[in-house]
Amino acid sequence: MRIFAMALLAFVSITVAAQKDTLKFRVSLTDKAATTYSLSKPQEFLSAKALARRARQQLSVDSTDLPVCARYVEAIRKQGVRIVVTGKWDNFVTVSCNDSSRMARISRLPFVRSVEKVWQQLTRTNKDKALKRDSITDKVVRVDSLYYGKSYRQIQMSKADKLHEAGFRGKGMTIAVIDAGFHNADRIKAMQNIHIVGVKDFVNSSCDIYAESSHGMKVLSCMGMNQPYVMVGTAPEADYWLLRSEDEYSENLVEQDYWAAAIEFADSVGVDLVNTSLGYYAFDDQSKNYEYRNLNGQYA
Repeated sequence: MRIFAMALLAFVSITVAAQKDTLKFRVSLTDKAATTYSLSKPQEFLSAKALARRARQQLSVDSTDLPVCARYVEAIRKQGVRIVVTGKWDNFVTVSCNDSSRMARISRLPFVRSVEKVWQQLTRTNKDKALKRDSITDKVVRVDSLYYGKSYRQIQMSKADKLHEAGFRGKGMTIAVIDAGFHNADRIKAMQNIHIVGVKDFVNSSCDIYAESSHGMKVLSCMGMNQPYVMVGTAPEADYWLLRSEDEYSENLVEQDYWAAAIEFADSVGVDLVNTSLGYYAFDDQSKNYEYRNLNGQYA
């Protein structure tokens, strides 16, 4: 019985591993003709905060703001693929699967303009998420002679102290930080008074955004920290959305799709500013690398 149980466990493990998608494709669409939304009712797809910001900045709502057609998304899903993200501004759907032949069927759908491979798992052992967090020392270091503490040089360089003196400390502003992860930002005591209104992972929804890369945590600290004589950031009274679009374990075109989904989400919830220290030009698949002539604002 024990041998049978072990064999069954091994079989289940192999089956689960076999089911893991190894390919991702961007499916670009021709139109939004089948949309159920209307530009006359933008409140159905944009938040009140987003619409208020649009009105304040005199930015009109247009067809690019309409969500990707749900009917098209469902028709693509029925071809046996998993929907990863959608992008309404460029009108695309990113999908994952194990069988590239399914993409041939998808490419023949009447509303599909093009299909491009944007990610491929290179090895079975590719890491795709953090397995554990680092331990925290949580030793607070005071700099009694400097109100801004460890951020003094940064604040002086950007003249942010002058903005603070004039009353501009971020109050009433919502900032989205789009990055690779925010390691332990929820556990570091000195960061607990940063007002985080929400988090969202566009790379892998099963990941713990606070277990991934520490880069976003460091960026957040430079803006949101509010511990006088320890560290005070540039916008200590702002509200923050923490969004993950960068996959630190590989470099592939699909990360641009994640980023597009993240920036669209940030716009839809009405953020005022976005901080995203990410850029792409070289990839694991070198045939996808951008050359200088590609960097024209249209192609890349």
